[in-house]
Amino acid sequence: MPARALFDYSVRLQTRREHRPLVRAHAGWRTFGEAEQASLGGRLVEVALEHERPTLLLEELRRELRSQRIERPAIGRLERLVAWARERAHDRTYELLAEQLTPEVRAGLDALLSPDSEKSGRTPLSWLRSRPTSITKAAMRRELSKRAWVIEQVGADRLDLGVLPPNRLAWLAQIGRRSIG
Repeated sequence: MPARALFDYSVRLQTRREHRPLVRAHAGWRTFGEAEQASLGGRLVEVALEHERPTLLLEELRRELRSQRIERPAIGRLERLVAWARERAHDRTYELLAEQLTPEVRAGLDALLSPDSEKSGRTPLSWLRSRPTSITKAAMRRELSKRAWVIEQVGADRLDLGVLPPNRLAWLAQIGRRSIG
């Protein structure tokens, strides 16, 4: 076939629109519909629990589409699916941890935000966020006393983080580091 014939074929949009489903069916592929989106979305949430990076999730989605012989939809639709899966993974993380938040633990966490009216008016959270100003034994003791206080007051040692995948724990640790400053 001459190269010009291929060019002439692609000029007429109606021809491409009519032939695309025929070519797809002949190759044994199917379109990306609601059922495919639901099944791939559920799988993607499981992957997102383990890996947070959107590029990795997009690559996993591309691999799944190819292995199931599903025609790739527009990139915007895939990006929205990845964003949705990441949000569901975040929700699932919080659901797994929320089951362990007893009334005592919740009260301890709420107490972190209550200002101390007797002393400086600072919250325990701001005290926990404060950094040592020197590298001394006394500074180390103060930092260890903060850790002991969180364990005693909040019950942080009683949370079972084994219900989460290791990378999800790393994600939570990153959030904690950012919030502490």
